[in-house]
Amino acid sequence: MAVRELVANALIHQDFFVTGAGPTVEIFDDRIEITNPGDPLVDPERFVDTPPRSRNEALASLMRRFRICEERGSGIDKVVFQTGVLSIPGPYF
Repeated sequence: MAVRELVANALIHQDFFVTGAGPTVEIFDDRIEITNPGDPLVDPERFVDTPPRSRNEALASLMRRFRICEERGSGIDKVVFQTGVLSIPGPYF
């Protein structure tokens, strides 16, 4: 669930004005890295405690209807919770 949520967030929040690149997912032996070109809407230090903002609300709404991602603004909290429950390292932004 955590990886799905993070990939969905990368897709939903991608900056379509950045051309020639899109979100990428790289799988290593000890981690998964999800990168997204462009500047974040919110300072990464404040992902957990900032009210939700969306760069692509129509795409976010569609992904929520298909149950690809969670409700607006709850994704990062759920990722942090799930990694804690599983006793695995949490996300680094």
